[in-house]
Amino acid sequence: MTSAARRLCVVSFALSRASNGPQPNRVVLWRAPSWQKSKCTTAPASDIHPQRQPVRPHARKADINQTASLETQAFWEQLLTQVQKPNAKKLLDQLDLSNPMGVRVLPGRRTGKAPLYPYFLKVKHEHPRKIVLVRVGEFYETMGTDAILLVQHAGLNPMGQGNPPRAGCPIINLRKTLTDLVVEAGIPTVVCEEVPDEYTYGQRKSQKTRFVAGVVTPAQPQYMHGLVDGAADVSLEDAAPLLGISASVGGYQVMEVRLDTHTCTVMEGLTEDAVSARIHQGGMVPPLYIHKSAQSNKASQLSEASFEAEWMHRVAAVSRSQVGLVRRYSSPDPLDGLLEMVRIENGLAANTAFQMVKSSTLNRPKPLFLSTAQQLGIHRTRGMVSLLDSLLSSEASMASRQWLKRLLLLPPPTHIAHSIAQACQLLTDLQDPLPWYPLMSSRDIVLRLSSQEASDVFFRELVLLLSAVGATTSSDTLRPIAEQILQPVELDTGVQQDCAGLHAACRTVLQKIGSIIQDPYGNAVRDQDGNAHAEDIASASGMEILGIFFRHNETFRGKVQDGLMKAELFKVETAGQAVETELQRLYMPLSRVGLNRDLTKMRPCIIFDKDNNAIWLKIVRNSKASELSESLALEHPRDRNGKVVLDRWSTAELEGALNSYREACLTASKAVRMHLCSLAKSIKVDTQALVTASTFAVIVTTLENHVREASRRGWGVAEQLSREQCLKDDPGSRRTMEIDRMWPYWLDARSASTVTNSVSMSSMFLLTGPNMAGKSTILRSLCAVAVLGACGLMIPAARACLPYTDAFILRNFSADSPLEGRSSFAVEMIEMRHVLEDVTEHALILIDELGKGTEVKAGTAIAGAMLEQLHDSCCRGAFATHLHQLLDLPIRVPRLVNMMMETCAAHPDSRQTASIEALEDMNAAHQAQLITGRKPTWKMVEGTSKESLALDVALQWRVPAAVVRRAASLLLEHDQLDDRQEAMDHKNGLMVEPAGQIEGSSSHGPVGNSIHDAAARLQEASESQMNSSPGPAEPVKADSTFAGPQQLDGASLSDTTGASSSCSFTAAPMVIAARQNPPPSTVGCSCVYVVRRQDGWFYCGQTDDLRGRLQTHRRSGVVKGGPRMEAAYVTIPSGQEGQSLAKAIERQAILALQHAGFPMLSVTDSRSKQSPKGRLGHGQNATPLAADLSGTA
Repeated sequence: MTSAARRLCVVSFALSRASNGPQPNRVVLWRAPSWQKSKCTTAPASDIHPQRQPVRPHARKADINQTASLETQAFWEQLLTQVQKPNAKKLLDQLDLSNPMGVRVLPGRRTGKAPLYPYFLKVKHEHPRKIVLVRVGEFYETMGTDAILLVQHAGLNPMGQGNPPRAGCPIINLRKTLTDLVVEAGIPTVVCEEVPDEYTYGQRKSQKTRFVAGVVTPAQPQYMHGLVDGAADVSLEDAAPLLGISASVGGYQVMEVRLDTHTCTVMEGLTEDAVSARIHQGGMVPPLYIHKSAQSNKASQLSEASFEAEWMHRVAAVSRSQVGLVRRYSSPDPLDGLLEMVRIENGLAANTAFQMVKSSTLNRPKPLFLSTAQQLGIHRTRGMVSLLDSLLSSEASMASRQWLKRLLLLPPPTHIAHSIAQACQLLTDLQDPLPWYPLMSSRDIVLRLSSQEASDVFFRELVLLLSAVGATTSSDTLRPIAEQILQPVELDTGVQQDCAGLHAACRTVLQKIGSIIQDPYGNAVRDQDGNAHAEDIASASGMEILGIFFRHNETFRGKVQDGLMKAELFKVETAGQAVETELQRLYMPLSRVGLNRDLTKMRPCIIFDKDNNAIWLKIVRNSKASELSESLALEHPRDRNGKVVLDRWSTAELEGALNSYREACLTASKAVRMHLCSLAKSIKVDTQALVTASTFAVIVTTLENHVREASRRGWGVAEQLSREQCLKDDPGSRRTMEIDRMWPYWLDARSASTVTNSVSMSSMFLLTGPNMAGKSTILRSLCAVAVLGACGLMIPAARACLPYTDAFILRNFSADSPLEGRSSFAVEMIEMRHVLEDVTEHALILIDELGKGTEVKAGTAIAGAMLEQLHDSCCRGAFATHLHQLLDLPIRVPRLVNMMMETCAAHPDSRQTASIEALEDMNAAHQAQLITGRKPTWKMVEGTSKESLALDVALQWRVPAAVVRRAASLLLEHDQLDDRQEAMDHKNGLMVEPAGQIEGSSSHGPVGNSIHDAAARLQEASESQMNSSPGPAEPVKADSTFAGPQQLDGASLSDTTGASSSCSFTAAPMVIAARQNPPPSTVGCSCVYVVRRQDGWFYCGQTDDLRGRLQTHRRSGVVKGGPRMEAAYVTIPSGQEGQSLAKAIERQAILALQHAGFPMLSVTDSRSKQSPKGRLGHGQNATPLAADLSGTA
């Protein structure tokens, strides 16, 4: 093979690193011992003074008798509880956790000594809670506890007999093993490498020196060592941030710390629900840091301290289920304290700086509530259609999906949304082609440049990225798009950059890369694998195998410009030519003899020994070619360790040429590595511009994909108004949300079955309608349009004009939370508390099915009160409900707009009609009438609806006809019971009528309607009940003079209940005039009271807290009792018997007041059929349960 042909063969293939190539030129730096334990760090050779020689560290002899701390033993014991694989479980008995490595029997004799045991102990002393992997030849090995965890989590097999337990992985599987240990299992790992020796081929190697090459943790899962020599671009793990949370007067603060890029993002002014949403979002590394302020250390009776303690307890409970580990810390400043904790726990220097990126909710919408993100499918939830799947096509990259998800969860300020909307519009109208943007992680760029582990492949990809960004910023057509996209780029990176500055920075970096990297645009045809494959070696036996040998060694070719290393390349060419010449001199006569006189299997051949990186001759013994061994001066060569290889042949000249060639290749590889490190160092000053370009590429690619997908779906654009636009000129008209032809985001607008709705919303809607009519769909569609418009994205509607919205709250029926010990109704109330705390006039509140988790009347009352509160806040939104009683409540909502979901008659041939006919055929015509035979149109129209369609839906979804028929029967009986109760109330005069209509209608004649007349009826009821109760009635003289309450004439009776109490029963009611409070003597007593409100209505009730109850009456209700409300009451000793007697008196008083014609606000408590005697369990016929209650009262 000629020299020119050999060079052509090498250049065409040798552009990537061999898997067993030389290690980077790195040395170990040792700190002088101080008050801390000595630590070792690594640094590239370029960072060391050139006149200093690399020093081999001589560590002190490891103490093999050292013992692990109790905390460390507990840490490893907890991890070992996860061991389930049989290969790993059988090794557990051989552990001793008191030993730092977990080795049970310490090596005492030489035969039982584990390899590198002292070095393992030394590293374990510095990193007691990390797995240690040590490079040993072609493997990374570990022992003891670490070996068992390696077998469990990385799927590897144990090494040796298992005493001590050992395991390891090949060097080619190191990164996969680190992913299994660190990313999947969450166990930090220390990787130790061998210091590369000088060229010593053919000599017995001295003892290896090792150093800690990297500490890989869940917060920093990238292992950077050796990437500069990589033949392909290794994909680095995306590091999740550490999260810290603190509470303050202005809201909650979330701090995200990224160790890979040394950045800290601070979000201030968040709500508790926003914090919960961020925790449920995931993508964080344990532990979760919760700041414990000085305020929480005060006395527990302070409201601020108790509130913060409660908040910390709630957050910790949720976080443990989502993150797994929670750690509290105390510091005067939450941010400084968090960064200090991070530096200490991750082994960073005390002066390690973090770049701050602050974000506040003061000038932008609040983050999406957790329920909103779940209902829109942004957080993956079962049964919810993901909004992200509708915004991007299926081929969208993960980087695009992640950026868009962050945008939706944290909507940008209005001016950023306008820029995104403008960019989408420009992309929609664009006629010119767009460049192709390779997506590179900004964190990947920062890590590679800062660690100087950037390969030539990385630089070529960076060239393509910068060329695309530069073409966009320099084109007259594309520059307007770039100007708009740079606005959200600045929001993400915190770096302000204009098109001119970005274009200049791209050109500068491109020039630097072009001056070092050969073929920076990657136009040449390359072989991406420079390794010598086994099949290639096996199929070659002649001089062609020399090309494989050259490709294997000259992986440095094609990486940097040849002009930068002329001397090194000249040595490689010269040495390679010598190898080729000597090999031809030997092989040609041997091949001629073998070809003429030997069989094929007896002919000589050239062998490439990959392990020894050598070219040798193989000559079969007693063949004709073997006769030439003396004339050619053939001899047996030595391998890389100096041992003679008896089945191979070479000459002294060939061995000398091979040594010179290998040494020249090693020198050239070092020169290439030096140029790549120097290039990374020179480009590091342009890191901010590179991060901007990387983020720019992600955003423009995401928006381009979104515009394509939205155009395919027929989506429109929205006009987003700013806060200032909503407040100037005519505020009323500028705050109306106008949406034209909206449809659900998961449906195809071009389908004939898709129904559209137009909405004009300036206040709250009360949305009613039957089941399956589309109420929840309307709410989700409204929320999706509002959120997308606030983010500047295209919307599933023809067009829309959206006023500024500072909060997007979509709430549906809640499930229970066993983790926090809360029922579904409790979760619902907590969520609504968050809603009421965050609601403003600019909020969009969409509430669906509030009050379903409790009794209907109470749920309706709470829903009505919530609706009033939302209405009074002047927010926009919709309140969807099936609680039809809400329509009859006298709630104060003058601006409320009643909307309903429309229905129409079902088609005669539909399944629903057939089901009705089936019921009629079963002689259930009177039940079939309850099935309306109507279907929803999914159109929202003005009005109210009390339709249910429950039975229709049951039939539609194939509930057995017998069940539906029985349900219809029960529904009829329930209606008949209501009719009979209403008729009985009319007969007994218990129906509530307005006070004006009641007057003069009673057969007993007119009444005075004063509180004194009501008190007289209360006294009659008290005496009546006491006369019917067993036991003597001993009168007690009452005081006739008092200040404030007025006592009527009447006799006082002693307490007949037998309960020990400081208060006695009095049949003479006490009257409380307007603006008066009951005396302290009522504390500890059950009271039956009557109030006369200032609007003329009367109410009778029973309570153990009379003062609190009267205050409630004076400030609550449809019409407040008012300051002129009066009351009268009688007292009964508290306890089980006293409460029972009070309820009996209450019932009797209500009946007496109704019979006398008083206008009663409620008569519900008068319907109890149980007598006080039966309730108290007196007499011989008392039930055992009543007797038990009486005995325990």
